Amino acid sequence: MGAGWILSTDFDGTLVNHHAHPPVPDELVSWITEFRKKGGIWVINTGRELPYLMAGIRHSNLRIVPDYSIVVEREIYRFESGEYEPVFPWYRLCADRHREVFTRYISRWPILIEWIHSHAKAIVYQDKYSPFSVIADDDDQASRIHPYLEAAANSMEGVHYVHNSIYGRFAHQDFHKGSALTELARILNVPSGQIIVAGDHWNDMSMFDPQRAQWWITPGNAIEPIRSHVARWKCGHVATRPCGLGILDGLLALGLPVQTK
Repeated sequence: MGAGWILSTDFDGTLVNHHAHPPVPDELVSWITEFRKKGGIWVINTGRELPYLMAGIRHSNLRIVPDYSIVVEREIYRFESGEYEPVFPWYRLCADRHREVFTRYISRWPILIEWIHSHAKAIVYQDKYSPFSVIADDDDQASRIHPYLEAAANSMEGVHYVHNSIYGRFAHQDFHKGSALTELARILNVPSGQIIVAGDHWNDMSMFDPQRAQWWITPGNAIEPIRSHVARWKCGHVATRPCGLGILDGLLALGLPVQTK
């Protein structure tokens, strides 16, 4: 049954197809609705900030709101009394650990910014989530930038580089979509064998870990490294249809012991 299960879905390119009408298939919305009626917990696990996620939900005309949202690949929020509230102590721990590691390497940022400006076309900026974030002009520029910044992150203890399409940022290596999902599962007392994850891009890779979830789905539009990784595991389903349609196909094809109408 749905009780005691978690469904964790990425948003852009996984749950939502911004070029389709409707952006989220009605059949998938119905599946999730039945899943929740039986006690299942639905989580949107995204790199978006919370306000942009809420805007995306509205623009996608979704009739349902997730029980929890994991945003910026790390912060956990619970939907309660009509709004999202941060989940403690994870929220505070997340902020403190990022502050510590970013302060440690503050002298590195100007060097990296200079490299970006000299070798690629991209916007470099800082915000409350990261002292170093980039938006490349296009996929070709992103392909040039991401390997360099991944190598830079590997040279800094406790830092990793999170990226998706043309976007990227530095973050603490212990905080990502996978670890945030594991913390939520701990809070809700849900074992990995009752966790379903769906994603399509690099920043979703941390969810596709058998210690974190044992039911994996990736849509037909996913990048090849994600498709290959998921295909290697018996717990994984690589769909042929894109985005939400592919997620629906995966939910039906995996033979999940979650009964929905």
